[in-house]
Amino acid sequence: MAPGSEQLPLQNKGIFHNLPTFSPDLKDLTAIVTGANGISGFHTMRVLLESSQRWKKVWAASRRPPPEEMMALLSQEQRARVEHVACDFLAKPEEIAAQLKAKGVKAEYIFFYSYAQPKPKPGAGAWSNAQELVDTNSTLLRNFLGAIDQA
Repeated sequence: MAPGSEQLPLQNKGIFHNLPTFSPDLKDLTAIVTGANGISGFHTMRVLLESSQRWKKVWAASRRPPPEEMMALLSQEQRARVEHVACDFLAKPEEIAAQLKAKGVKAEYIFFYSYAQPKPKPGAGAWSNAQELVDTNSTLLRNFLGAIDQA
């Protein structure tokens, strides 16, 4: 097993300071990034793709593929390592598992950023439906985890 990053020096990248450095022994990993169309999911995908030796494939799991404008921020080599798998995490876990199996999705790591913002009732404030927000997003995670167990 590769040593942990705690034994390796920290690095700075632009405005980001004290980022971990990882062992070069970590190679050919695969990740699933859910919510890859959102800010956090897409930028996580970008960071993973910066290390071509470590991350051989990144599955972008979302209802729709990342928009072309976002994908244009990646190099050709990085885009070649991204594959979209269409999943609606509000579907039953069995349906999600079938979609993952059909594409042959396997991964050592999962980065879950899926999020849904239910519309509030007309005239209500943006966060007036907090319980619905919790219920919807808990369902996203629960269904995804159930699907991973079956896939």
